[in-house]
Amino acid sequence: MSIFSPAKINLYLHITGKRDDGYHLLDSLVAFTDIGDTIDISPSDHFRFKIDGPYAGYFSEEERHSTPNSKNIIVIALRALSRRMGKPLNFSVKLTKNMPLASGIGGGSSNAASAIWGALRYWDVQLEAQELTNFMLEIGADVPVCYRCETVRMRDIGIPDKRPIEIPEIPIILVNPGKSAHTADIFKKFKASYKDMIDIPDQFRTSTELIGFLKQTDNALYAPALQTIPEIENVIHNIRMQTGCSLARMSGSGATCFGLFENEEQSITAFQKIKEANPDWWVRAGWLGRSGRY
Repeated sequence: MSIFSPAKINLYLHITGKRDDGYHLLDSLVAFTDIGDTIDISPSDHFRFKIDGPYAGYFSEEERHSTPNSKNIIVIALRALSRRMGKPLNFSVKLTKNMPLASGIGGGSSNAASAIWGALRYWDVQLEAQELTNFMLEIGADVPVCYRCETVRMRDIGIPDKRPIEIPEIPIILVNPGKSAHTADIFKKFKASYKDMIDIPDQFRTSTELIGFLKQTDNALYAPALQTIPEIENVIHNIRMQTGCSLARMSGSGATCFGLFENEEQSITAFQKIKEANPDWWVRAGWLGRSGRY
């Protein structure tokens, strides 16, 4: 079983408040791309976990092993799910890590969601929807929305709305300057005022309609992320100056930024130019709203 684990993009991200336990409350429109990692599940006499791909070497030793003490979110999720369902971990898992770590595009959460999706189907079992959501929230705030893997509003500490939002497929590039941004650290630097929830239509019929809406929003974590990773400003500038770029913005807590383009040819040209000028950056071109999930 091969499962695609797509990049999650926060098209906008507002902060609406803060809970007593320190967690911030969000209002965000989330969409997915055809850029991401892959998880392979295959039968095995005992549980095995392996990481390969261009970013395999960035994991700590504690994140690479499959023991009960593993710090990898995939292993944590699968061991917890095995206990919850009373099912044996009678398979091996291989993560092909194509996306940079701690980069604001939901990599770890998407990986965990994909692994949960795959394990439930491997065992041929189901969890009631609310129970599954509650379980995934215990693993990570972004795991439920990554499991849904559709364009949706995310609110509170990461709970997706029940109704999806229709958007057209839009050419996108993702750019990371080779820097990690740890979400908790970025949130601690947030000092701006809270915003009210905004109205979102059920459907955006054209990319122009969607981008017009997004230009009325922003990413509340951009300023605090910039304090930690000043290179983000240069990334945004590089994307914005490309022909056909309709919107350039940081995703999540950074440092990955995205650019939305008028057509695929312009996005490919932008990808090539930015990659050539910045060979140390992670740069990818693809489609927003075309995740090809499972």
